[in-house]
Amino acid sequence: MGDFTVPFTKGTYGPVSLSVDGGSDGVGGLVITTFTNDTGYVGALESGGTQVTYYIDADLDGIRDAGETSPAFRLTLDAPTGSYSFEVLVAAPFIRESLNFETIRAGGPQETISPPAGTGGATVTFDGLLFTGVAVPDEGDPESGFDAFNPGLTTDRDDANPDSLGFGIKDGQASQFNHDEGTKATYNDPATVGADEFAGLTFDIQAVGNTRSVTIEYWIVDDGLVVLHDSATVNNLPSGNNLVGFDVLDPTFAGSPLATLADSTFDAIYFRTLYDGNVSNKGVRLLNFEVITPGENEDLQFDFTARVDDGDSVPDSATTSFSVGVDGNGGGVIFT
Repeated sequence: MGDFTVPFTKGTYGPVSLSVDGGSDGVGGLVITTFTNDTGYVGALESGGTQVTYYIDADLDGIRDAGETSPAFRLTLDAPTGSYSFEVLVAAPFIRESLNFETIRAGGPQETISPPAGTGGATVTFDGLLFTGVAVPDEGDPESGFDAFNPGLTTDRDDANPDSLGFGIKDGQASQFNHDEGTKATYNDPATVGADEFAGLTFDIQAVGNTRSVTIEYWIVDDGLVVLHDSATVNNLPSGNNLVGFDVLDPTFAGSPLATLADSTFDAIYFRTLYDGNVSNKGVRLLNFEVITPGENEDLQFDFTARVDDGDSVPDSATTSFSVGVDGNGGGVIFT
């Protein structure tokens, strides 16, 4: 029939064969004749009937109003091959959960720490890193390039030193992130089958002493490769106990490079702190962490009917019906 299920993850899926047959004349035309909507999304027939684009129905009235111009999904027919592709143009809505550092065992630095994320059993694991002496990985490089910065159990200099709000790295001032100190962050959810992926991480920055700026250099790793390498500098850090939010690793933050990733979720974030000038007495505390993960959404189903014309000068026509499901909750079952 041509039914197809896709994940609620940005990307293009297919092609999917509709098993249409134009006979000896071949398929001369393939156009959508009917389509259905689903809650929160309204379709529009485009490109001469070869595409249906679904727009976000913000007021949930089942009608595409003048201001509803944000596309979410698109189905495109290809007559020569008798197939279609389906694009997911937006990431699934996200969930934000605070990390509870108060649950971490007190008593000094630790090789890794895993504060809980929310109340469902998920955690984020931080593993401290010391970036010295070796060139850092770049986009397209394997994740194994970070092994040079993780001394593991051979020393405690890279250990994470937590308090009730966040953590630092032991090597310099133990409660701070000093020059060339960093961490790896991974998400762990016991309810997830397979890879535990997440979509972002935010935290607050608190300057220490005369530190007035810090550069956060970061790497996004997915499937063993660096898929994004960038940095962001935060200037004019306030003194005292004042905080500045670091939202660059939030995919919904305006201008965040994470919004450009082909896959909206990934396996790990690496980052380090850098300072200019005399770096020996500069550092920041990183506090109030939040992890961003894909939300669990309702499954969606879009049904289509297409007219198939053969390639004769006086075409004969037939119809074919098919459905596309968007798997919002990861269950894999859409059609009943």
